[in-house]
Amino acid sequence: MATPAAISAAEWKSLSRVKVLFGHQSVGYNILEGVEKIAASDANAQLKVVHLKDPKEMDGPALGHFEVGQNTAPDSKIADFLTHLEAGGGDRADVAMLKFCYVDVSEATDIPRLFDAYKGMIGRAKSKYPKLRIAHITMPLVSRQTGFQHWLKSIAKRVLGRPIRNIELNIKRNEFNELLRREYGQIDPIFDLEKIESTGPNGEAVVEIGNGNPFKSLSPDYTEDGGHLNERGQLIVARKFLHFLAAISQPGSSLVGQRGLSSTVPN
Repeated sequence: MATPAAISAAEWKSLSRVKVLFGHQSVGYNILEGVEKIAASDANAQLKVVHLKDPKEMDGPALGHFEVGQNTAPDSKIADFLTHLEAGGGDRADVAMLKFCYVDVSEATDIPRLFDAYKGMIGRAKSKYPKLRIAHITMPLVSRQTGFQHWLKSIAKRVLGRPIRNIELNIKRNEFNELLRREYGQIDPIFDLEKIESTGPNGEAVVEIGNGNPFKSLSPDYTEDGGHLNERGQLIVARKFLHFLAAISQPGSSLVGQRGLSSTVPN
């Protein structure tokens, strides 16, 4: 994947006028680290990033973010996101988005049921806050890891009862993301994090094979631990994220069906 274009002065200006509510966990922090690095190196940057403890703290244009629910418990994130909207975020924000994490999918996850729960929450949010623009984010992926260190970490996680990064769970993540695209691709903007993460620096898709079927995975060039984004990955995703937010913050803008990666969003 070619390095995304720099954020233009016009885009920074658009970003300075929008109120974004962003619920996330760990990979979300990776993206925000990239956002802050990009902003710090650009004299034209006009973006306020605020860690919200209460949605009522969003009193002006900002990228307001908060930790949503608990990792490994996606239903808690769905419920918590709606709670934040109902506690004041839905009336204050222009754009709202919920990002799941790769650890929210396990062998036991029923993807259609999870998507139905997400869809139900989005429906309630749209009904209650018709002026709020809902944007969606595809679920992040993990990368294949090999070697002695990875083996030791896997043993330690088993002993501690922590989730192990099983790359074949990307099949379920791909499934969720495809349901998201099918349901909302023609009506809402979608930031396609999966596509960005699974497109390597050479522009080719990172595809693995599981049970005889292909599935997309996180490029190993964008991670050190197989799940979180390294600095290279942070900057690539963050630039795409800023282009996406700037585009949907334009009056009358529409990225419907474009998933944040169209020709209208600089690459």
